[in-house]
Amino acid sequence: MLHGVDSAMPSGARVLYNRLRDAVNTSDFPDVFSGLTPTQVRSVPPPDPQLARSAVVRRLHKSVVKVIGDAPSCSRRIEGSGFVYSPQHVLTNAHVVAGTRTLVVENENGDRLGATVVAYDSQRDLAVLYVPDLTAPALPFAGAPASQGKDAIVLGYPMDGPYTAEPARIRDHRDIRGPNIYDSGTVVREVYTIRSEVRSGNSGGPLVSPAGTVYGVIFAAAADDPQTGFALTAAEAAPVTSKGRSATGSVDTGSCT
Repeated sequence: MLHGVDSAMPSGARVLYNRLRDAVNTSDFPDVFSGLTPTQVRSVPPPDPQLARSAVVRRLHKSVVKVIGDAPSCSRRIEGSGFVYSPQHVLTNAHVVAGTRTLVVENENGDRLGATVVAYDSQRDLAVLYVPDLTAPALPFAGAPASQGKDAIVLGYPMDGPYTAEPARIRDHRDIRGPNIYDSGTVVREVYTIRSEVRSGNSGGPLVSPAGTVYGVIFAAAADDPQTGFALTAAEAAPVTSKGRSATGSVDTGSCT
């Protein structure tokens, strides 16, 4: 595993570990607005910092995983986040797994479990992984969209680091037109704009309510505003989650983004 190295690890193994860690390339965020700047957002109060230390953050840890993959076509390893939404099935971003040929998810104990991409949508930027050895409980989606000003929490593994929670606040909820992950066409997606720090590696992690239900899937951050990120809504994800919920057969992940 790439984290939680045993202090008794031999020096040669530690050197190999460090090289592997350096080789991991956190997935770059896709361009949300086709390069248009500055990012226009609604003003909302700062997020509540207490949310990052709430009991729900600890409870959800077992269901939020790190996604690590090899993409030989571009000679790199990629890393992102994901979460269990159905038994043995993890939702993440398509750009996290694009071009990969082997994948694992890393759980809260540091165990790495083999994963297969069973649904892949480059337009919505979503993918579903089948992880047969995963026993973590599924996170429920919220029953209604989050309104402007509502509290939220960003969960994931930013910068190839440990499980992290960032408090968030909903800025708005709207349709946004932008390029697909390959920048080969445009797509309209239903998106939350949030006030929060979203970093590389958060891609694919859940945006959750203070009660622990999933509002959406983190997929991007504003290049010109460190306090603005973007999440695909649960409604936007629904066609992909429905398709992948019980799928077990592998699908093509295209080329690297």
